Amino acid sequence: MKKVFYLNFIFVLSTISLYACGGGAGEDIKPASIKEPQAVTESSQPLRDELLALAKQYPAIQGGIFFYGSSTFTRWNASLNKDFPGFSVVPRGFGGSTFYDALLYLDEFVLNFKPKIIIVYEGDNDIYFGVTPQGVLANAKLFLQRVKVKSPATKVVFLSLKPSIQRKSKLTLQVETNLLIKNLCDSNDCHYVDVTSPMLDKTGNVIASYYDGTDGLHFNQSGYILWKNIIDKFLN
Repeated sequence: MKKVFYLNFIFVLSTISLYACGGGAGEDIKPASIKEPQAVTESSQPLRDELLALAKQYPAIQGGIFFYGSSTFTRWNASLNKDFPGFSVVPRGFGGSTFYDALLYLDEFVLNFKPKIIIVYEGDNDIYFGVTPQGVLANAKLFLQRVKVKSPATKVVFLSLKPSIQRKSKLTLQVETNLLIKNLCDSNDCHYVDVTSPMLDKTGNVIASYYDGTDGLHFNQSGYILWKNIIDKFLN
């Protein structure tokens, strides 16, 4: 597990930098009003190395569909093209990442290739590390703003944060975060896909049969089949 620091100063600097790149396109997001800390990794170089290796293994496709996010995607990288035949899929799952990391490498590994769609899974680790739902929302806004400026024709799809056995104590915060992201997409040019509800039973408990029994956090094959079907409906 990566050591995480909560540094308001670094967050404000990175936020201002991102806003400067944005130039105010889309929703007017004022960095000075964002007070939430952002998860900052001790070292981001291993994550960049992982993305570089992915770029060699699965070369970027101009106008492709980029799956960009944390370890839930990492474990899907190898089978994404098989699971979505007929689509130009580009796997970019890098394990342990947060929205901070996704923003850090967004231009280099995604936006430079003018993707048709970016399917994003981030925020899960952020909540686990202690970032609040409002902090995740602030990062999602910055992500969306960056895309609008750098690649305005690109569609952004935010997947809801998944419930899990290991992180069941965070479910309330995850649900709150999901509602904020859904509301963001209801009023902006982005899409929210609910992958959470089908993973809960009628009493609101996590359906254990979708998860790898070794850690209770990542999916087994059944979990990925579920997500494949949900995302496939959206793409079609």
